[in-house]
Amino acid sequence: EPEKPVEQIGTLPEKEQNMTHYEYLGLTPEATKADVKKAYYRHSKNFHPDKNRLDPYANVRFHRGQKAYETLYDDNKRKQYDIQLQSDSALEGVT
Repeated sequence: EPEKPVEQIGTLPEKEQNMTHYEYLGLTPEATKADVKKAYYRHSKNFHPDKNRLDPYANVRFHRGQKAYETLYDDNKRKQYDIQLQSDSALEGVT
């Protein structure tokens, strides 16, 4: 059976999988909405699948950036995401 293209599998290299939305767009949690928008547009230009036909991860990277933007640009979603990040980082310290 032929191997599925990466974009159908929906996975990224491990390093990118473990990034927060902030890290993925090159931002800090203090970023403004304008910062988020600017970072997203830069990201989408760099990883748009039509412009990166040779990059097997382009489609997944583009959609991951889209998800990060949708989360960080919406005040309510961002607040919930930040709470989840704090909860996750608190749990990492527990052994």
